[in-house]
Amino acid sequence: MFGHVFDFFRRSKLEFVEKTLEKGDSYTFSFRPNKPIKHIAGQHSLFILPGLAGARPFSLASSPDEELVKVGTHVGSNSRFKKALMAMKPGDRLSMQGPYLNFIFPDDDKPAIMLAQGIGITPFRSMLLWAAKNQPDRLTVLIHVEGDSHTYRPETEQAASVTRYVTNPVDFQTELDGAIAAHPDAWLYVSGSPRFISSTTKLLTDHGISASRIKKDGFLGY
Repeated sequence: MFGHVFDFFRRSKLEFVEKTLEKGDSYTFSFRPNKPIKHIAGQHSLFILPGLAGARPFSLASSPDEELVKVGTHVGSNSRFKKALMAMKPGDRLSMQGPYLNFIFPDDDKPAIMLAQGIGITPFRSMLLWAAKNQPDRLTVLIHVEGDSHTYRPETEQAASVTRYVTNPVDFQTELDGAIAAHPDAWLYVSGSPRFISSTTKLLTDHGISASRIKKDGFLGY
């Protein structure tokens, strides 16, 4: 689950740099680590804010090749953590534990079909930017369903081999059916709300895709 057990206990210090409004109540938060972060594209980390009990998990939106650590999340809830995150000023500090989890590319060259809903695009930004630079021969297909605009579209559209940005479940299923038919040996990645993950997993199993080929980002911190 964690890749290497010691990864879970690794702690890093981060300095807040800036927050960027993506759309609605979705923001990207950027941090400068005190030393390079060793993570694999697609992984999570736990974030710990001074003065608040507990930790909050977030997928890392940043590629391992980027200097800054980035996370994307909704901030519209009454969460004390997210209110504190929104109130951070440049230079403020927090801690990061990890990274961990195996929502990552396998050690092969098979195609990867990435199925995202809303801010569930976060780990795919990391994976696609990394693959474009480090595994340019791997075919990547992104199907992202979101409302009137798509978070991280400029970056993901440039990095993925094939992109489909849709706004409703019908078009999403049509694009999914086509991608599976075109790439029957692909790995399938699913990231979004629990309901989206559940319904999309059912669509995939209805296509006869085995559970061993489906990777789900079920540890959501969005």
